[in-house]
Amino acid sequence: MSTSLSKQPDTAPVDRQREREARATRPARQSGDRLPAPPRQRRPVMAALAVLLILGGAAVAGLLALRVDSRVPVLVARADIPVGKQAHRG
Repeated sequence: MSTSLSKQPDTAPVDRQREREARATRPARQSGDRLPAPPRQRRPVMAALAVLLILGGAAVAGLLALRVDSRVPVLVARADIPVGKQAHRG
């Protein structure tokens, strides 16, 4: 009793290659071959939120950039001034 399975060459890779070649030569669209891919789900609320976050971040960055350079005038005294004393002009 001899086993015929061990003497036959493995043809599975060749068969797979032939099937791939056959698929490549078929027309791209065949009726009933596949269902069309569903359209991509759109999320307008998420897109609007993203735009608002971008605009808000740009506005905050702009305000910070403007405030960094603003200077406030300050009056400096040479000596301590007692409470209630009026300055002498002149």
